[in-house]
Amino acid sequence: MSLYYFIKPNYISLFSGGGGSSIGYKKAHFNCLGQVDSGTNEVKTLKKNFPDAHQYYYDIKTIDPKQLLEDFNIKPGDLDLLDASPPCQGFSMSGKMEVDDKRNVLYKNVFRIAKVLKPKVIFIENVKGLNSKKMSSHKHGIMNEFKKSGYDFVSMLVNCGKVGLPQNRIRMVFLGFRKDLKVKPTFPVMDHEQVNVEDVLPYITAVSSGQFDNNIISSNNPCCTITSSRSLYLYKKGDRKPHHPNIYELKVLQGFPLDYDLGENIPAAHAIIGNSVTPLLTNVIGLHLIRVLFKKTNIIKSSRPTEGNKTIVKFCVNKRPKEYESIVEEMYKFDRIEEVKRIKQEEKYSKMSDKKKKIFDDERIKQNKKIIRMAKRKIIKCAKNVEMRRRNPKRGTII
Repeated sequence: MSLYYFIKPNYISLFSGGGGSSIGYKKAHFNCLGQVDSGTNEVKTLKKNFPDAHQYYYDIKTIDPKQLLEDFNIKPGDLDLLDASPPCQGFSMSGKMEVDDKRNVLYKNVFRIAKVLKPKVIFIENVKGLNSKKMSSHKHGIMNEFKKSGYDFVSMLVNCGKVGLPQNRIRMVFLGFRKDLKVKPTFPVMDHEQVNVEDVLPYITAVSSGQFDNNIISSNNPCCTITSSRSLYLYKKGDRKPHHPNIYELKVLQGFPLDYDLGENIPAAHAIIGNSVTPLLTNVIGLHLIRVLFKKTNIIKSSRPTEGNKTIVKFCVNKRPKEYESIVEEMYKFDRIEEVKRIKQEEKYSKMSDKKKKIFDDERIKQNKKIIRMAKRKIIKCAKNVEMRRRNPKRGTII
């Protein structure tokens, strides 16, 4: 019997940091081939959380793109996505914003590598300072590199609160499609309702950035931008003095999964979080790329698909390709709802006595079994409905 299969799009991440962008792509069902970064703590974090990917502990200027082709057994044009988040310190409004900062031209290495790999898509993220009048020469430099490398592109300022992040985090993003694909690059609609600090950390009453000013913001607003310096303060109910966020709170405010291993070093974890791309942004970008580009090229029908170096995801029996989009979106919505529930449960769980914890654990096991039974019934029902539509097709439907 022939089934539909989805071949996960492959990507390589440059300036990977602690893996924030990679988490988002992973949730969107992308397959990470390699990650490049020159930070010791960052590479250690990547190795712990992405054991199947290859980590390059290199200065970006020393990376040979031909070696990447050889390492992953791919040809120019095979790579689906090249992701890059060049250092933002030179552009950041919290720094000196020196136009001649050597880090400001590291983006040129992204296109040096892209000219050899020829990926279908290039995604670049940086701070909003890149869009300032002072840094316009570097912004136009990136735009010219897209054109010279053979890519149509779009760029925009995006507030990550629009993708569900409980934080005011404005970023400059570029998205380029290779011209021979003949697909016009577009950004997804980002209109998620505002998420405030109190929605994800109900015990926090207020926050203060501490770095730019000492203004105290109520928790019924999004958090101020988290930076690499430990300047953020949180005010907890019943406490007179504020505290720096712990690792758990940092993960929640930056959209990281709670089980993501950042180590026990809080200053190092804070630096990784502050410099990272929120996974919520790259998840939305990844899902959008599947909808507009990879849904057409990466879904195959076969009785025996050959895997090679590609990761295969099998659909339900006879699942129609056009339905993959809704499946992924529903999974994403479910994940976000469950994440908020889990955060609230963890907070409640930590205050319980040992006896209550045991009762809670037993109840959770029962609930998990119930969810599994419901999921099995839903999959069987879905497969039956699709099979019925296949046997009795309506005019205008894809069979």
